Amino acid sequence: MAVRKNSSGAVQEKSFKEIWLSDPGTYPVIGIISFACLFCGGYYSYNILTNPDIRITKGKRRDTVIRNWSR
Repeated sequence: MAVRKNSSGAVQEKSFKEIWLSDPGTYPVIGIISFACLFCGGYYSYNILTNPDIRITKGKRRDTVIRNWSR
């Protein structure tokens, strides 16, 4: 963790704002990570809502095979 000393010599930890937001070079990193998290969350939500292989409620769970690829 990043630390700093104040005028009396005591050690204080730096805040999130002081570490990340004070340097403009970190804005692309924050943007890319935010986009990746939103993309993954959106894709996960899309699959939960539309994929028939994913079942959340116990009432829809059965021991049946949804897709049988053999003929």
